[in-house]
Amino acid sequence: MSDTGAVRKPIRQPTATLKWKWELVRNSRLTPEFQTLLGKVFLALLVVTVIIIVEGLILWFVSRGGSDARLNSPVDGIYFIVVSIFGETTSPTSFGARVLTLVGLFEGLILATYLIAISAIFTIKGGGLMTRSHKNHFVICGWNFQGARIVTELLNARSNQKFDIVVVPGEEIPDDLNEFGNKVFVVRGSPTDDHTLEAADIRTARSAIILTDTTLPPDSADAKVLMTTLAVETLNRQVYTCAQIMNSENEIHLQRANVDELVLFDVLGANLSVASALTPGITKVLSELVHFDEGSEFYKLTPPLPRELVGMDFKEAAAWLSNSDMILVGVESDGLPDSYRQSLDDGQRGVYVNPKGHQIRDTDALFVIGDDVPDFTKVIPPSNVK
Repeated sequence: MSDTGAVRKPIRQPTATLKWKWELVRNSRLTPEFQTLLGKVFLALLVVTVIIIVEGLILWFVSRGGSDARLNSPVDGIYFIVVSIFGETTSPTSFGARVLTLVGLFEGLILATYLIAISAIFTIKGGGLMTRSHKNHFVICGWNFQGARIVTELLNARSNQKFDIVVVPGEEIPDDLNEFGNKVFVVRGSPTDDHTLEAADIRTARSAIILTDTTLPPDSADAKVLMTTLAVETLNRQVYTCAQIMNSENEIHLQRANVDELVLFDVLGANLSVASALTPGITKVLSELVHFDEGSEFYKLTPPLPRELVGMDFKEAAAWLSNSDMILVGVESDGLPDSYRQSLDDGQRGVYVNPKGHQIRDTDALFVIGDDVPDFTKVIPPSNVK
């Protein structure tokens, strides 16, 4: 185990980093904002093209048989309107042709103004040109005062494994989110909107973190979290959803929406306050365990587990893991209830802390404390260790 507070320097793997960057380029795509901009430009050019053709035909028709020998065909009329739009023409002789020429000049000014305006709006809103297709990534829905800290912790955890972080903050991008630059991907829009979640590739996400809106009253904020959870779960039932709520009495509603984990603001704050008073120093221990840039952290070891662990009871497994500088804390299993409420919903696996006498199964997942990924990752594929 490393010394308390010692900062671990991430092991750099050039090959893995280059592969990840190549995947980023290969899976790149246009952002929804830029696609919208291109759509507006295309529509404007299409309308102008139709107008040019119509005006060119009219110009040829009104100039036919006149003294202007330059307009001998419909193509000549269209060409004359095109150059008029760009301000490069000589004055025609007939009255009708002069009127159409002036109209073409005004159309050129309007088109240029429109293109400049939509480009300026795109730039002011901070729209990007390219994004990428995401897979096995983290999606943060909503934003509050904890958002920047959550992103920082995810970035710290990314030193051991590569994954994308996609944030859906709402219609406006917060200033503290802009500070992360290109380290995260931002999708503007409501996290309750299917189109916005599709743009964030929620269907292929590993986990969704749903943040509560602390500017709203507790019940209103929890209702917004519930709507976001329903939107996420509807598009991807396999994504692991972790949601914040302010009023623990609303927990039942989120459970009915198939949320996987809840962070109860009122319960956690109160319980930690009491725990720190009864057991001084416990909050310092917990603070280290939930940081991913120093000291020890929690790790979840998912199947397949080492063959030696299967069949051991909890005490024997704890002793075996201690040889790898791992402290076994709890087990997630089909044969266990949740230890904090002694109940288990249908179809869910229970998480039990220190299940004395429990025999480790090959389908169990183990929660351990350690200062790094366990040494037996040669047996467990790295992708199975979270």
